[in-house]
Amino acid sequence: MKKLTLIAACLCFGFSYAATSTLMLGLHWNKLYTWRYWQFENGISREKMTILNEDAADVTLQFVLAKVIDDGLHVTTTVDTPPTIVGGPWKIPAHDYLTVDVPVLNKCNSPNYLFRVYKDSLKDYCLTQISTPKPDSIILKGIFQTTDGVNGSGGNSPYRWWEHKSLFLKGGKRSSVTLVLESLAKEQPFVLVLKWPDSLLGGRQSLICLKTDGRGLKIDSTSSIDFAYKKVIGNARVTGFSYTLQQKNDSNKIEKYYPINFLVQAPTVKRPTMMFLSVSYFSMIGNGGDFSLPLIVVP
Repeated sequence: MKKLTLIAACLCFGFSYAATSTLMLGLHWNKLYTWRYWQFENGISREKMTILNEDAADVTLQFVLAKVIDDGLHVTTTVDTPPTIVGGPWKIPAHDYLTVDVPVLNKCNSPNYLFRVYKDSLKDYCLTQISTPKPDSIILKGIFQTTDGVNGSGGNSPYRWWEHKSLFLKGGKRSSVTLVLESLAKEQPFVLVLKWPDSLLGGRQSLICLKTDGRGLKIDSTSSIDFAYKKVIGNARVTGFSYTLQQKNDSNKIEKYYPINFLVQAPTVKRPTMMFLSVSYFSMIGNGGDFSLPLIVVP
């Protein structure tokens, strides 16, 4: 993600400049999570956002339109004085969640504009894009389609997305979700379902992957080795399940997308908690990336 270097505070020609810091796009507050997705509603596709507050105190968020200024050396953002609030303020109670419509600003949907998302005041803010990519498919009724990671942290492509029937999963229960991947190359892709140690997640457990299969694909069982992927990060070891995906037919036709199903189970929780299914995907020549699915696990 691109770093944004924000210059010292001043007032000039009706614009206020942000305080000195270096930020990336995405929201980085502790115990506060936002999740953007597309949903078919009232005959049209809409971008929605669910906000989960895991803190013991209420939180208020609001969106302000910001213009990006790039002078070749620094990237800064400016806002009107007073700021133009285009979404909110929304109050999210402690240990609770709220779903809102993402403000629609078609004329500003370009790299020249961003949202400043302010928390509790017009001082503490992070930056996020105006709109996340719409999936390269029909937005299905009753299906949520996610192209962006939690807090704007990943994904961000119209050619790979998650499909799921609910934003929530009751603790101890199971649910099926689908990752739709663009055909990466003629070489067969493989998928790694990662299990991160709780120590790397602040003690937070992750969703448990019980089963994987692909619509229109077959899994090469000879390479489906439990805990085949291991990587040491500091003193913590990442483990997971490795799957090689192959087309069922032997023709040279390359499918445009690979839909991959996951059966997941949530651990029990005492209050609403954001949890993730962590997935990496690659072709044999190295193309790919990471794209995790967040779900809110409820008691």
